[in-house]
Amino acid sequence: MQRRRNNNSSARSPEKERLIAAAKSLDAAKGQSVGGTLLSKATTFLRSVIGFGDDLDVISMILEDSNVGEDILRKAFSVTASEDVPTLIEFFEFLGQEKLSVGTAKLARDSCYSIAFNTPGLIRTLQTSLSERTQSEKVVLAWFLVAVCLSDLDARSSRVVIQIAEELRLMEGAAAQAVATLIFPQENLAGSRALDPAAIANLDALRALDPQHDNDFPLDYRSIQIIPTANEINCSKAVSGAALIPSSGPPDEASILDRQFRLLREDMVAPIVAELHELKAAPTSQNTRSVE
Repeated sequence: MQRRRNNNSSARSPEKERLIAAAKSLDAAKGQSVGGTLLSKATTFLRSVIGFGDDLDVISMILEDSNVGEDILRKAFSVTASEDVPTLIEFFEFLGQEKLSVGTAKLARDSCYSIAFNTPGLIRTLQTSLSERTQSEKVVLAWFLVAVCLSDLDARSSRVVIQIAEELRLMEGAAAQAVATLIFPQENLAGSRALDPAAIANLDALRALDPQHDNDFPLDYRSIQIIPTANEINCSKAVSGAALIPSSGPPDEASILDRQFRLLREDMVAPIVAELHELKAAPTSQNTRSVE
């Protein structure tokens, strides 16, 4: 048994050594004011996690390893929220990876989201600095907010969360729609296909709503052009309408119209798009047809 512990210690990777060293350094920085050395140590720790070679391993390690743990992560969140919000957002983007959304990795990831959400002052800092964030940073924050609200129902009624969501839902894209649906479910636009929060199993179901081309409108069938665009034809998801959001209750009129429109359009457009794909794939000489 003793030999096994020695083997595990000797097999520790350089990346793990750097991460543990960064955690210990941050933990030892007690009594220091935010900024300067403390900020540098907090940033180094979070970047050591982001740059770790095995994302699935590190997401569990930062919570389970005795050298790291929740207190270190909370301290890193608190310091960077005060002085380096872009690094904090970069860490949230790391947590949002699809491969961290299943199995034990998902449990660890959700714990990290919960620690961040409950770090004193973090959400308020995000709210007050929202106007300084870039569009891409706001998208990351929107998905962070969605992830928190999916795992913590009480978060949806937080005044600060609602204030952030009020601004984020004005953006374009699935992230904004997801925020609006989870936090303002009673305000879905009439005629748009409403997302039922009870029917959404996880964050990835929401991410799947991201438009695939310039004629793909997952939440509003009325915006889809009947004639496919060039961008739609060239996309691997060629026809708008294959993915339909499940509903936990009986379908309303808007949902029925949405489904029927998409199915009828697919019946008409799909054969044309398939033929065009075949023509593109064929040798150039075969694409020339005489018109007589």
